[in-house]
Amino acid sequence: MDDPKIVKPFPSSVSAVLFVFIVLSAIPALAAPPAGRNWSLEWAEEFNDSIDYRFWNNWHDKTWRTSSGDSIYLSAAQCLSVANGYAIIKTKKSHDTTYSSGLQTKLTYGPGYYEARCKSGRAWAGFWVQGGAVADCSPITAGCEFDIMENVYGHGIISQTIHWSGYGSCHQQVSSATNFSPDSFYIWGLQWSLATGATFYVNGTVTMTDTAARPTNAAPVIISVEYGDTGTEFETDYVRYYKDNGPSAIAAPIAGAKIKSFSCSETANAIKYNLLKPCFVSLKYYDLQGRTVCSFVNSY
Repeated sequence: MDDPKIVKPFPSSVSAVLFVFIVLSAIPALAAPPAGRNWSLEWAEEFNDSIDYRFWNNWHDKTWRTSSGDSIYLSAAQCLSVANGYAIIKTKKSHDTTYSSGLQTKLTYGPGYYEARCKSGRAWAGFWVQGGAVADCSPITAGCEFDIMENVYGHGIISQTIHWSGYGSCHQQVSSATNFSPDSFYIWGLQWSLATGATFYVNGTVTMTDTAARPTNAAPVIISVEYGDTGTEFETDYVRYYKDNGPSAIAAPIAGAKIKSFSCSETANAIKYNLLKPCFVSLKYYDLQGRTVCSFVNSY
């Protein structure tokens, strides 16, 4: 590995590229789908300028009774917006009426990897997948609700939960409470597999597994707020769904692989790197919010 690899990122001014690279080198890389599988990004909503209503339906113009028994009026016009690259769902109270909203995908998706970067705030906020019909007294394989992130009651105890067998007397659930702050952004993920069940993640780290949760029915993706104090905001940076195409050709990074040298040439407009041994290389460019702008290298 003595010959250095050379990447020429942009034809424009290198000084600007180097400045951004140096500034962002301290920003942690985004979480990625779990290693060992061949993933393809099937759908993503980045909320850059607006909500892409080719893919979403609003929760609006109806009264909804929440799981706590409260009634709220769903209003996209009053409670749903996009600003600075985030979808924002606010709660509002007027007299005796609570207003809130949510988004649900028009299409349904099956087993794969679901991910969103969001901050719950002090609202009963959730990022969840309704995996099939959660019918009364039915087995977990028939359908379950995957709560990838839920700030239950808005009290700040964020949990990840699987519900099945209906919501009545037969209801069952497994849950894992987290220690994460409702006032910070985290990357929440779910790997739903017909072979291994459900695995939950926060910032790329496994937080809960359940090998029995293997529903076969496709499911919509939902971000929503049940209720919260007036002005409470649930912010979502992006929502993504990756399809699982089977085992990856490279199951995991080579242990102990290190960079021998790395340099940025201002005159040649190039990034050079040299490895101690062959390994998978991922070289990406991130913006100031930690989002991927482009990928220079993503190969062996």
